[in-house]
Amino acid sequence: NTDNSRGVIISSDWLKHSIDVFFQRVSENQTETSVIYWLNHIIHNAKKIKNSKGGKGLSYNRLKAYKGLLISLTEYQKPRSLKIKDLGKKEFVRFYDWLIDVKAYADSTATKKATDLQAVVRYAESKDVKIASDFKSVKFDKVATYDDDMDVVTLSLAEIEKIERLELVNEALINARKWLILACFTAQRGTALTTRLIAENFKNTPKGLQIIIKQIKGNKKVSIPVLPKVKEIYENGLPYKISTQKLNI
Repeated sequence: NTDNSRGVIISSDWLKHSIDVFFQRVSENQTETSVIYWLNHIIHNAKKIKNSKGGKGLSYNRLKAYKGLLISLTEYQKPRSLKIKDLGKKEFVRFYDWLIDVKAYADSTATKKATDLQAVVRYAESKDVKIASDFKSVKFDKVATYDDDMDVVTLSLAEIEKIERLELVNEALINARKWLILACFTAQRGTALTTRLIAENFKNTPKGLQIIIKQIKGNKKVSIPVLPKVKEIYENGLPYKISTQKLNI
């Protein structure tokens, strides 16, 4: 079962430990060794966890990545209950191979999930939990991927056309469909999509209608050709802005 309000998987181990902690039978930080417990702990305490910028509070995408890892790890460990000290080099290799061979993830996604799991182990270690003797020898190549690249879904032209033809009456869904189609034909996503694809950035140039934007990194101008599908949406009315959490791309 899952407590959807917090993204925590409710298991018999989690419940037993929570009761023991409540009645002060055990110390939360020094006795719990379940990997799922510590992953749940990070998710539940996301606002208090240190982030990569030196402050506190995990970003939406970081939290999303941990929730995705929770689902993957829960499936992977069955019928076992992995402990932090179990996560040595061999177990990490098994987990990575399972992500590739069984779940058919791309290397970048499997590597990202594995490195997120390493972060869970390091967090548990900071709370005085014993780790595997060879944990620090676990190495994965760095991948150029964002947290919201997890479980990327690609659409064929035929599938996009089916989405276009789908009869919708709900204004919010019609608006979201416009954003989806724009994302497919401009290669923009997240806030780059919802904040840059605005009427002011559509410019008539000698090469035709283009979207002129500035990169967040480097502050350089980038020109995106306006393909027919994008032009059609532009001429008929661009979608109104919504949060990336609601759009989820």
